[in-house]
Amino acid sequence: MMKPWSEVARRFPMIKFLQGIASEIIPDFPDALTPTVIIYKDKECVQQVQGLDDWGGGKTNVDTIEWHLAELGIIETDQ
Repeated sequence: MMKPWSEVARRFPMIKFLQGIASEIIPDFPDALTPTVIIYKDKECVQQVQGLDDWGGGKTNVDTIEWHLAELGIIETDQ
């Protein structure tokens, strides 16, 4: 995992985070769409995010990820 994702996983141990190599999971998966994050809640896909733009672009950090997950109702945060 990218460092911010590892920290988010430590902050929220009740959430399952999985990581894989895109080309090993989906043959010929375009590098331009990585990272792709698929977010499930209660067995339903609530969002699929491709690339870093939705997470803050090159400024993606633990707080931007936490905020986005809170906006989706995945976690509760004091931010």
